[in-house]
Amino acid sequence: MSNTIQAAHHTELPDILELLESLNLDMEDVHFSQFVVSRDKGELIAVARVYVHEDGTHELCSLGVLPDYRMRGIGTEILHFLQEKFHGTTLWAVSDIPQYFERCGFKPSSAFSAALAEKLKICKEELDCQNPVVLSA
Repeated sequence: MSNTIQAAHHTELPDILELLESLNLDMEDVHFSQFVVSRDKGELIAVARVYVHEDGTHELCSLGVLPDYRMRGIGTEILHFLQEKFHGTTLWAVSDIPQYFERCGFKPSSAFSAALAEKLKICKEELDCQNPVVLSA
């Protein structure tokens, strides 16, 4: 496979939105500059974004890989790419699959910002997440 990970270009926003919707991922306040994308032979196969809340909290969210490309390490590559890009900045995630993030160095946290508390609430009440957890790395 010849996938690449890079910052999204504004022309990719329609493809990003389509992938987010198909994977039922967070589509709130989306801007192309928040995203990194992975393509295979030109096809968008994975995305992730870092959303910076008003209080400065950097939330890693909307990480998704198309089903046909899962279990190949693409999501992990994207996580490592973002950890390197934001080296020295705490990245936060709200997820109902914490074990995935823990493999990449994230740790569950009980002390987090009001913005993440609100995201946790939305995840539980509106996004139908199963037992979401807040993690940081």
